[in-house]
Order: sequence, then C-alpha cells, then structure tokens
Amino acid sequence: MKKRKKIIILSLVAFIVFTACGKAELPDISSQLKVEADDSSDESGSRKKEEKNIVVASGKAGKYLVELVLKKGCYEDNKLSAYCDTYEGEFDIRVSEGGQEYSNLALVYDNSKEGLNFPADGKIQFCDYNGDGQMDFAIGQRVSSSAKEYHFFTITKKGTLHQLGSALVADAEYFPLFKMQNGKVRYCQYEQKSGKYLNKTMEISAIEK
Repeated sequence: MKKRKKIIILSLVAFIVFTACGKAELPDISSQLKVEADDSSDESGSRKKEEKNIVVASGKAGKYLVELVLKKGCYEDNKLSAYCDTYEGEFDIRVSEGGQEYSNLALVYDNSKEGLNFPADGKIQFCDYNGDGQMDFAIGQRVSSSAKEYHFFTITKKGTLHQLGSALVADAEYFPLFKMQNGKVRYCQYEQKSGKYLNKTMEISAIEK
C-alpha cells in the first residue's frame, strides 16, 4: 500500500515538472507575429500609392490648355529613391479648350528602360521652334545618369497634337524652354568617348499642312 502511494506521488510530481517545463519552453508567438508584420511592411523601403487620371504638368499655348496626365500608375514617396516625389506609369498629353478635348497622344520613350517618371506640378513651356507660327514644346525623360531624352511636339491651330522629333540632352529640366541659334534648337550633349559636354544644334521640322 505504501509502495503504491509512493508511485502515485512520484507520478504527480513528474507530471507537474513536465507541465511546468513545457510552459517555459513555449515561445511568445504574439510578439513574434507583430515583429514579422512590421518587418514585412518595411522590407522594400518604399511606399507607393496607386493613382490614375492625375495632371502632373500643364501650360497654356494660346487658347489651348496642354496637360500631361498620368493615365495609370503610382506615386513614389520613398526618400531613398532617385525618383522620390514623382509619379510613375503611363502618361498621355491632352489638349483642351474650355473643358472640350481636342487631342490626346500617348507619351512613349523607346530608350526608357523603366516606367516613365515625372514630378508633380510641372510647367510646360512653349516656343515656336521651327518658325511655322504654331506653338511647340518639349518633354524630357531620364534615360541615364547624364542625359534625358526629349520629344518635341507642336499644336496646330485646330488643337491637334503632333510629335516633331527627339534628342538626347545632357540632364536638364523635364519641361525646358530651349534657346535658339540661327533658327535651330541649341542644346548640350555628353559624349562618353571624350568625357566632354558638347554644344549642338537641332533643326525642328514643321509638319506638312
């Protein structure tokens, strides 16, 4: 009887010790899950907000309003990114007057390896670069650390958009007002072979009427 009682007591002690050890070894999964959730939200170091139909730049060419519109994409606010505070995605150029749209043209850059990027609140500037009496403008997109690819556009008197030409220019504004020299657009281009910046001119042809 005493032996049986002793076995029961030893069994109870072993159970209590085993239970206590088991509880001590259980991890605090609630705090672990919280840490993992925080890490996953920051692992990219980037926060992007989906956007669409956002006007990122505009300007007036006579009676026409010209707007650069983010058709669909996102806003980048990562302070560590070279494209911080910019809109990235697909863009259209839109021409309108008094709320009526006259022309719409997709903006495409063959040399851009990433999605197009533009800062907010840009100002499109106009000049008659080819002397045909119609307003022209240029929009640039970064294609390397030392250059932007610029596309030149014109607006006809009927509000129709046409692309005129393009040029690789040493890094400058997204919406510049180029200077003229002997009826040609003057710009600067970086030459990798010589490692120098060269002054060049470009003739902007008028569209056929």
